[in-house]
Amino acid sequence: MKAVAPGAPDRALYAETLAPRLDFGWSDLRSWREGGFKWIRAPKPELYALSDDPDEAKNRVADEPSRARALDGALSKVIEAAGERSASRAPDAESTERLRSLGYVQGPGGKGSGADPKDRVEVARRIAAATGPFKDWADAIVQYRALVALDPQNPLLNMRLADALLRSGQPRASLAFFARVVNAGPATADPHVGYATALARLDRLNDARRVLEQGLLVDPSSGQVHYNLGEIARVEGRAEDARREYQAALSDPVTAERARTRLSEMR
Repeated sequence: MKAVAPGAPDRALYAETLAPRLDFGWSDLRSWREGGFKWIRAPKPELYALSDDPDEAKNRVADEPSRARALDGALSKVIEAAGERSASRAPDAESTERLRSLGYVQGPGGKGSGADPKDRVEVARRIAAATGPFKDWADAIVQYRALVALDPQNPLLNMRLADALLRSGQPRASLAFFARVVNAGPATADPHVGYATALARLDRLNDARRVLEQGLLVDPSSGQVHYNLGEIARVEGRAEDARREYQAALSDPVTAERARTRLSEMR
């Protein structure tokens, strides 16, 4: 986060990036600029005198603790006010899907290490480089195992490794990594779907059903969760339960056609 050019109007400015937390389980970064100073709230906080240090090279937190506290207080008020304004405007499913298509909703979310992103720059670079294309799933597994070793609590890396293992025909090996993501409290039910799929492939249908039911607590409208619950009920001979889950899956465009097909087969 660079300072504005010398001579620009010195008005109070707020900036934030939530991506480190939402995507990688690291810490948010939030800043407040006022009176020629810039405060950055992070696990390792920063304070810069912009008029003397436009390149933000000298962290003055230790030199000016009272100013740091004052700017952090101002930042807290802005965050609190913004939270009150947005509390009644939670994004609907259509808005979330639009954000996802633009790349703003990417990681599974959930609790990670809470590390300062400044300490994870090299990891972030390696994550960016590990987006493929891979030679095969074995290649993806090698790369993601190395990254998970660097950042074991990272929900995105654990999810990608678990998914690669599952797709490569190694459901048992994927379980521990899916479990890490699910236990971290993800923002979507996608990790539950993957985890349950791995369990189902190991003929652990009761465990798969319990994981999917946990997923509904995260996202009651997830068509994929309802559809998979319908599949388990169908295999187990619970026709009415299967119909109910397939009916619920009709409301999700992702699963509507498959659910409709299953319902027609059960007539």
